[in-house]
Amino acid sequence: MEFKDSKNLYDYIIHLSTYDINKMIEKAETEEEKIFYLKLEELKTQLLQEKLIAKGVY
Repeated sequence: MEFKDSKNLYDYIIHLSTYDINKMIEKAETEEEKIFYLKLEELKTQLLQEKLIAKGVY
């Protein structure tokens, strides 16, 4: 998914697949970039969990 196809950053992050994020990590040139993408994956997981909890799905 491309960012330009998203309504906003939240939408883009939610729709990133683990595969997409892993590819970003592989292409990262610095350790700092890798850490950033790992934290992005954590954020995505947290947002999805909050979304499920809000819907009442456990």
